[in-house]
Amino acid sequence: MEVYGFYSEKQLKNLIQNREKKEPYIFWEKLDGTVVQVTEVTSDYNNYHNNFKDVVYLGQLKKWSHNLKN
Repeated sequence: MEVYGFYSEKQLKNLIQNREKKEPYIFWEKLDGTVVQVTEVTSDYNNYHNNFKDVVYLGQLKKWSHNLKN
């Protein structure tokens, strides 16, 4: 299954402030082997909708790498 990563600083701040996740720092490996921090992953790129205006598309992802605690 293909998955795609996105990052939003505003979304990350919300996750930390609202304590929605115990490990809000999420990292995935891209197809080229680089590890990137993401705030959202989707398998449906064409129908992806994000409520944060600062969202950045990071590209297609290969596999989950690790999470870090706040």
